Amino acid sequence: MVVNNQHTTLELTLAVLDKFVQYGEVYGAVFNYFDQTTQTLKPYAILQYTNVERAKLCAPSMQNSSRCRTVHAS
Repeated sequence: MVVNNQHTTLELTLAVLDKFVQYGEVYGAVFNYFDQTTQTLKPYAILQYTNVERAKLCAPSMQNSSRCRTVHAS
């Protein structure tokens, strides 16, 4: 599936995983949502680290992003 004129879903998924793997082993997927208001396709990523400590290392850097939300497992 082509997400936009430049990237496929697979390319976006690999790019997202590549960004987050620096903190540890991570699994995830990119989902595409068509925004009816803006008439644009918006990709969303859901990621899961295999180690809670590694996820905690990643969380502070993501909280500084206005386009990212983090959920902490207890």
